[in-house]
Amino acid sequence: MKAASEHLTPVTLEMGGKSPCVVDTSCDLDVVAKRIFFGKFLNAGQVCISPDYVLCEKSVQSGLVDALRKAIDECYKGNPKESPDFGRIVNKRHFDRVKRLVDPSKVEIGGEMDESELYVAPTVMANVQKTDSAMTEEIFGPVLPIVTVQNRAEAIDIIRSREKPLILYVFSNNKSFVDDFQMKTSSGMFLANDTTTCSVVPSLPFGGVGGSGMGSYHGHASFKAFSHMKTVMRRSLGLEVVNKMFRYPPYTKKKAAWLKWALYKEPKEKGHGIPLFPLVLAVTALYFGENFSPFLVRTLRFALLLL
Repeated sequence: MKAASEHLTPVTLEMGGKSPCVVDTSCDLDVVAKRIFFGKFLNAGQVCISPDYVLCEKSVQSGLVDALRKAIDECYKGNPKESPDFGRIVNKRHFDRVKRLVDPSKVEIGGEMDESELYVAPTVMANVQKTDSAMTEEIFGPVLPIVTVQNRAEAIDIIRSREKPLILYVFSNNKSFVDDFQMKTSSGMFLANDTTTCSVVPSLPFGGVGGSGMGSYHGHASFKAFSHMKTVMRRSLGLEVVNKMFRYPPYTKKKAAWLKWALYKEPKEKGHGIPLFPLVLAVTALYFGENFSPFLVRTLRFALLLL
């Protein structure tokens, strides 16, 4: 960013962060667990949009833990360490960092580690507090803390009290529940009832906001990120008589009165009446169209039909 600022070069920046995953009481937990499992343990959790932690009510926690255990056992055939589908931590420094975030007293699933292989088992921790180590930084590893809340309002408060996440995941069959999180929180992206899949849709912009980044890319958004949208306006040299009536000095009270009447005249009844200035333009285009661009003529003639 410093180098870019020296040359006034626009920057698109993706920062990651702690992406929450909210689970409602209305869900099929087996389905939810499989989808969280996929997003969380892909590449051993070393994905920028990996679900970082779960928010759910106390009544959901035990069922979700059981469903996650089932998903891990099924997909890794009971032995993640020997599975060709489960990765390793990228280096010793990050292995030590992830290890530090695990509280053995709260581990419900996994917790096994092998420094010689940089292996951290798929790990789920329950009853995690907002002040625990796992909640102080982005985990970026195969460790999933579960934080319980009283209701959706508390979950929203927790999300809003932290840095804006790169993505927010919400699982619910209740539309109003999903709507609440979509409308009352801020995040770079928002995905309901799945994890990570929005990143493979080329038409969807990918990027963060606030602490999770700025700008976006992917597909057309990438083209826009590396382009400048130049404003272009081409006018005719005709109809100068209209400019003389309103545009140029001297500005008299009569001109001001005409402009005020044309631009700001209120209709007699709210929701009724004809906006006078568009009407004047449309009529002018209708009769003097040869002095306007073809596109403007078509647009104004269409506007006249709508009046």
